[in-house]
Amino acid sequence: GLPMLDIIGDEMTRVDIPVLKGAVREAYAFVVDQQRRFSEAGDLKLAARYGRLRHYMEFRLHLWSLESSHE
Repeated sequence: GLPMLDIIGDEMTRVDIPVLKGAVREAYAFVVDQQRRFSEAGDLKLAARYGRLRHYMEFRLHLWSLESSHE
């Protein structure tokens, strides 16, 4: 793997931009939807990629006082 900027990690919660929490919520909902869509379509490659992104996001949702979707 390659290094990645932790765009929804602890440091970003300290940035005073009111729309960030809403953006994180919307991005997470999009990722969950896309993982489901590609999984149902049989596109295992993209479903797995969205699954990894979903895992990354779910590990950090508590920092934003958000809950994960248990689908």
